[in-house]
Amino acid sequence: MATSDEWRELAEQIADAAVPERSPALPRLYRFAVEEARLALRNFPAAVREQVDDMVHDKLHEKLRSIVDAANPRAFFVTAIRNAALDLLRRQKKLAPQDELDAAPPANDAVPAPDEAASVRIEAVRVLATLNDRERQIFGAIAAGEDRDDIAAALCTSRANVDQIVSRTRRRLGGGS
Repeated sequence: MATSDEWRELAEQIADAAVPERSPALPRLYRFAVEEARLALRNFPAAVREQVDDMVHDKLHEKLRSIVDAANPRAFFVTAIRNAALDLLRRQKKLAPQDELDAAPPANDAVPAPDEAASVRIEAVRVLATLNDRERQIFGAIAAGEDRDDIAAALCTSRANVDQIVSRTRRRLGGGS
């Protein structure tokens, strides 16, 4: 597994290229990224782990410049890949219940029972809409299991700043600190 220093060195090589997207160091970055993604997603379901190569390719394409410019490219990439895996899981969970509903026989009762899970999702969406981008990034990374030190490094800020944002946001949302 590549170290954070190796990631930084590789990021510098890519950044120094005339066209970073065509840097000869990209294949090596891709190998580092696949290895890191497999490690980061080892506890995810097999359906997610099977798509590691595609997710790595997509994230490197989408966020190459951000990864290269990050103070800790490795931590930034791991956060991005975990968020992508979580998004994939959420999409799969949204699709699966709908497929089950399509296959189910029609219900006899005209009034459906209240769906408590739907109301929780609606409330979560409402709360997330009140967060700014930075707060959403931080809470998404925390939900993905990222260490606050890694989050701080990926966002080029201090651990204390991350803690302060978390505390202030939780207080504002009524969740304590």
